[in-house]
Amino acid sequence: MAEGEGARRGLGTALAAAWLAATLAFALIAPLAAPYPPARQDLGRALARPLSSGHALGSDELGRDILSRIIYGTRPALIVGALTTLASALAGTAIGLAAACLRGLGGLGWRTAARRLADEGIMLAMDGLLAIPTVLLALAVVAALGPGLPQATIALGIVYCPVFARITRARALAVLGEGYVLSARALGTSPLKIVARHVLPNIAGSVIVQCALTFSMAVVVESSLSYLGLGTQPPEASWGLMLKDGRDYLIQAPWASVFPGLAIALTVLAFNALGDALADRLDPRSRGALN
Repeated sequence: MAEGEGARRGLGTALAAAWLAATLAFALIAPLAAPYPPARQDLGRALARPLSSGHALGSDELGRDILSRIIYGTRPALIVGALTTLASALAGTAIGLAAACLRGLGGLGWRTAARRLADEGIMLAMDGLLAIPTVLLALAVVAALGPGLPQATIALGIVYCPVFARITRARALAVLGEGYVLSARALGTSPLKIVARHVLPNIAGSVIVQCALTFSMAVVVESSLSYLGLGTQPPEASWGLMLKDGRDYLIQAPWASVFPGLAIALTVLAFNALGDALADRLDPRSRGALN
């Protein structure tokens, strides 16, 4: 049973890695891989069926090749996902570490109380952001900054920063309570060295796993913002924009929405599978159970 489950999970991880590698490759060589320019219109072949009229996945209402637009749509999805994950991971990890150190490396007397108040204030702000629905918060930020891909990236970075802050703080506090850290503090090791030598290596696995999950969520929210007209702007190709353009032709030409929807779903599933695999690989308890 265990071996069969492990084999299935290994196959799923391999398929996920292959899909993500192909997605990245298409994003890098989109002009070479796409059979047509993504904005090229041919009204004479509008809503062409898949495998007809030279369009492998059909065409949309303007005669634009769906396969070409899906290939070019990998670019905004991966760019927003990567930049969002990087920004939110760096900011959230820094905030979480600061909060954990304020509580876990506090002094005595009034200084301890002040540090705890600062920690609680920081995490109260993070909890306040987490309490707001993800898409609603992203919409609010984009509405304030204006529509566009850079604005959507900033919005998503703000949205997912509290997630990293909460995870980092929880894991860092657990590490700071370990005996070897208490011994290092007793020997006079500086807080900066404690964080660099003991805290960061022990929380890196949790942060990496969250990066994979955040990437998948960022792809979904970016597509949602583009669908609502607040993300990628026409005539650029985006999976969310393709869903928006094809919604009025679900009966007449379902392929205009089905194929970009599949691209989103498969990419999200691949990142989630990768996140699960990383969690098993990086979690010491999982490694012990597997061994």
